[in-house]
Amino acid sequence: MKILVATSETQVDQPGDYSFVPDGQLLARYGTVCDCPDCGCGRGFPGVFTHKATTTAMVAESDMSEGEWRTAVHTCLHETGRAKGLTAGELAELIDDLVEIDVHSITDLPVGTIVERYPGSRPCGCKSDELRVRRLPLAHPA
Repeated sequence: MKILVATSETQVDQPGDYSFVPDGQLLARYGTVCDCPDCGCGRGFPGVFTHKATTTAMVAESDMSEGEWRTAVHTCLHETGRAKGLTAGELAELIDDLVEIDVHSITDLPVGTIVERYPGSRPCGCKSDELRVRRLPLAHPA
């Protein structure tokens, strides 16, 4: 299965890039985004284990199953307090949404693609959270 992992590649290519997550750590966009236009939180991919963030992610192939991904994110949501106040059904729905956002959205991207998170507003005024390709995988000589 393809997953998003932290990478230091292409860091500092964009103003305001940051990374507080070790390379290779599983990422999931479970963090909330504030409305401050100058804050970098909306660009951050939170690390599932460190609960810190980075502005660059890499598409990686993993032996992890979708069920294992869900379990890791479920644990993370409890550890960070984001599951507090949610019913079991609401938490399951949130994890379903995160599977769509972080797993299914990258299935067509080649392994090694570097992506960035682009938070913004759509014309309707609602929040969007899109992935933008920063760099496709480098070709390796045969």
